[in-house]
Amino acid sequence: MSDDRIKNLKDLLDEFLRSDPKVGKPFLRAHIDDAWNRLLDEAERPFITKTRFEKGTLTVYVSSSTLREDLNRRKAQFLRALRKELGEETIQKIVFR
Repeated sequence: MSDDRIKNLKDLLDEFLRSDPKVGKPFLRAHIDDAWNRLLDEAERPFITKTRFEKGTLTVYVSSSTLREDLNRRKAQFLRALRKELGEETIQKIVFR
């Protein structure tokens, strides 16, 4: 397949997922979780108790206050990487709790 054809299929799939919330929302949620986990070091992952995505805000629950402060310092870096991976409009803000 040519690159143009692959790109067109990707665009069609993205459009479909965005147009049907019943299908698109769980897919987006899984994509966000996957992208977030790839940004973390293996040693950091056990301290993330859960993540939540709602209305453009990714909330990350962290069980270690020291790690929470470290993640806060790297927030801009995380936001850039996630926006690059998921699209500019997807994640507007990251909150660590």
